[in-house]
Amino acid sequence: MCFKKIIPFFAAPAKAFEAERRENLFEALKYGLCGIAVLAVLSGIVSTVILKAVAGSNVVFAFLFLFLITLVGGFLGLVFYSLWLHLWTYLLGGREEFENTVKTVFYAATPVYYLGWIPFVSIIGLVWFFVLQAVGLTKLQKLSTGSAILVVLAGILIPLALMGIMLLGALMGLQTMRPF
Repeated sequence: MCFKKIIPFFAAPAKAFEAERRENLFEALKYGLCGIAVLAVLSGIVSTVILKAVAGSNVVFAFLFLFLITLVGGFLGLVFYSLWLHLWTYLLGGREEFENTVKTVFYAATPVYYLGWIPFVSIIGLVWFFVLQAVGLTKLQKLSTGSAILVVLAGILIPLALMGIMLLGALMGLQTMRPF
């Protein structure tokens, strides 16, 4: 079952990634879907409790909506992020198969699956997700530690910079729309 892999990715990630080198892609996707389902249920519960307390909204609809958005969006998000990360992996010397990058991303997301539903603690899970990506890339893509860190930083910082530029452009556009 997917739960037996949780502890190794928290306690001994290098060994865990080494063990997953021999696993097929389907196992990683299954593990990811299981983790995303746990995240979807738990974050759906927490979010609906908060929504009920604040807005008194329909909790059944809110839970189902948040569950489906997290499940589908989480899975597709990890697949697209794997593509993005593999581009940088290839540019920085990784020549292993795309499958290994997908496995890296889906296994590295373990802290997000199991900590991502807890307000504020989720930030720790997100940081650990990025650290685990670097560890996974060294093991599954055979990158040096420095190259793996650069891949992860490029995967994070370039989209953030682009979003910042777009936000700045939007704010500048709003500035020119003043009536006087």
